[in-house]
Amino acid sequence: QGAGKSEEAGKAARHGLLLALLLGLPMTILFWNAEPLLRLLRQPETTIPLTTAYLRVAAFGFAPYLCYVALRGLMEGSLHTRPVMLFSFIAVGVKLFLNYALMFGWFGFPALGLVGAGYATMVIEFLLLVLGLWYVWTRLKETRVFMWQRFEGKTFRELLRVGVPISLSL
Repeated sequence: QGAGKSEEAGKAARHGLLLALLLGLPMTILFWNAEPLLRLLRQPETTIPLTTAYLRVAAFGFAPYLCYVALRGLMEGSLHTRPVMLFSFIAVGVKLFLNYALMFGWFGFPALGLVGAGYATMVIEFLLLVLGLWYVWTRLKETRVFMWQRFEGKTFRELLRVGVPISLSL
């Protein structure tokens, strides 16, 4: 169990989930309204409608994916790395299938082009969240991630103090 501080890890993950939602919701709004930003960045006019359509669909997977990242950190920190790898393999396989099916209309799916790739991305991000939630709920109960406890500013600030520099280095 990592350092053996299960409840402390759960508290950090709980605050990480809150941070994921606080970051994910504005990013969803930004992606939904990306067209003016694309124009400001002088993107080619021919690509703006397709990019905007893709982002409007994919945007709804952003917050769920950030929540999965918080849960993934808990799993990895608790030395449960195999499920993370397995979930990644599942996601790649399903996304490969969905990309081709939804972009090109294979297997009876509608051919949606780039928007189909957006749907595939969104579905995978939700799938990863569901897998992460299931794993933490069933295998990491001792972390008590899903037990409601009060918000702690100190924990949240520590999460930001450590997380912001790491995220900027990616």
